[in-house]
Amino acid sequence: MPELTKAERKEQKRKASQQKRLALMDNVPIKKAILSLAIPTVITSIIQLIYNLTDTYYIGQLNHPQQLAAVSLSFPVFMVVQALGNIFAMGTPHFISRKLGAKEFDLAKRASAMSFYTAFVLGLFMVSMFYLFRDGLLHMIGTTEGTFEYTKQYLTVIVTFGPISVLQISMSGFLRAEGATKFSMFSTSFGGIMNIILDPFFIFEEFSIFGLHITGFGLGVQGAAIATVIGNCMAMIMSFCFFTIGKRSMLSINPKHFRLDWSIYKEILKIGVPSAISNIFMSVGNIISNKVASQYGDMVLAAQSVAHKGMQINFMMTMGFAMGYQPLAGYNYGAKNYKRLLSGMKTTLLFATILCSCFALFFGFFPETFMRIFSENEEVIANGKTILRAMIISMPTIGCQMTFMTTLQATGQAIKAMIINLGRQCFFVLPLIFLLDYLWGFHGFIYAQPIAGIVTVITAFILTVPSLVKLSREAEQQTLKA
Repeated sequence: MPELTKAERKEQKRKASQQKRLALMDNVPIKKAILSLAIPTVITSIIQLIYNLTDTYYIGQLNHPQQLAAVSLSFPVFMVVQALGNIFAMGTPHFISRKLGAKEFDLAKRASAMSFYTAFVLGLFMVSMFYLFRDGLLHMIGTTEGTFEYTKQYLTVIVTFGPISVLQISMSGFLRAEGATKFSMFSTSFGGIMNIILDPFFIFEEFSIFGLHITGFGLGVQGAAIATVIGNCMAMIMSFCFFTIGKRSMLSINPKHFRLDWSIYKEILKIGVPSAISNIFMSVGNIISNKVASQYGDMVLAAQSVAHKGMQINFMMTMGFAMGYQPLAGYNYGAKNYKRLLSGMKTTLLFATILCSCFALFFGFFPETFMRIFSENEEVIANGKTILRAMIISMPTIGCQMTFMTTLQATGQAIKAMIINLGRQCFFVLPLIFLLDYLWGFHGFIYAQPIAGIVTVITAFILTVPSLVKLSREAEQQTLKA
């Protein structure tokens, strides 16, 4: 047998790598497959959280509550940037996974190419709208006289480089869809680590590390934004290289695969748009929550900013498990392997619920420990403890919400998935914020989110169980036929 050339060995290695990724979703034992897909995604979420929390931590060291509050006020707009990316980071992977499961590889490539270029154009549109309506937007999100300028500085940097973030979020979704969760973790982690390293250089005028006295740029909250976009650029470049160098991907962002196909857009948008709308309503909810909190003073607003970071830690890590489960669910639904899909859902539900319960216990017993990481202001800490203890009521239910929602998305039931997502972000929480604030003031409105979470998980159960019963029957029929 003739010895393989270097090019042939490289091609053989590339195909083996692709087959290994498909095998995770196809025939690897379910617990091992879920953990192999989910753990890198959870680690990615942890890295993202660490660098988000690092911004909050370093800004907190400035002992400047207005700058700390500016990060919280900016969060809704930041979520809009993520929402644009999530149209394709959530909608496209579900379509791609189903097509990979059905062995329709050309359609998967066209979907990734269409999504990549459409995402970039939407990112540019977002930037133009921001500059047209910047000051009005800043007033709308609840800035005060003390926080207006700091919020403006932070958001101007973040949104200007928004198209880069949109592309990075989208490509991370593509990577997950084909099972390349480890590379997605590596690229995102690299960007996050760069952000963490650069933060003190841009935020502080001077700081010490390993006994060395270093002079920084002293840009405060604006410096945190600059470090963030540099990290995002690094992550985007690495993801871009995966799709363009070495032909490692089963997908494509090559312009030759871009061809408008409204049937593909329809499939992507029916999952992606509800996900984006949910993100936008999350932003609306945060704006309203910040406005309500701001009437109690900047200290309460700063406390809510830190406490919500704790909730965000729990939410993003749980979402990491759900996103790791997503390609397996979509692939096996496309391959009509309903037994494996259901097994994956049960495993994800168990892991995610255990994770959420651990967070609830930590924040219940050690709220002051968490708050002191980000602020030494006693008033901020006292208010934050109260908010955290209210939030933990519904924390254990988040795993159930995310798993059911992902299952519905993977099986193409976009409307039901949207109801679950919007229930948590809009339908239940917004009326409760106004009602509970009116009835009991500060000690009322902080319970709006946890009560909305409990109502949402009940709704999710009602919407999902009929679909699970149907899938179980089909799985039983397949087993009998086999």
